[in-house]
Amino acid sequence: MNLTIPYDTPLMMEVDLSAHILVVEDEVAIQEMIALNLTQAGHEPQLASSGMQALEQIQHLLPDLILVDWMLPGMSGLELVRRLRAHGLALSWVGTGRLIFSLNFTDAQFAEVAERFIAAARRMAADGWWW
Repeated sequence: MNLTIPYDTPLMMEVDLSAHILVVEDEVAIQEMIALNLTQAGHEPQLASSGMQALEQIQHLLPDLILVDWMLPGMSGLELVRRLRAHGLALSWVGTGRLIFSLNFTDAQFAEVAERFIAAARRMAADGWWW
């Protein structure tokens, strides 16, 4: 059987891939930059400036994705994630904080930093941060 499809026939249905994304960031300039980029990409950002604000917003609408700053006033981003996980949200650690290092490391020093980083990642994996 031969199937002929005209060139102007769409082969895929249009699907709405927009997401409700909660941005938890206390620095206004960074928060606005992230929100602008998410909006331009077709998503619907919600903004929270602290872990407590994020918890309040999540009670009203569970977002599809949560972007969490590591250092927040009152409650760290890590503590926010721990609280959400304790309430049954299946979260996975998919991001990173800022990794800053000097280019003046010797090979031995760099190997030690890499070893510590890998050990920390293994502890997080053993603790259920990702699978």
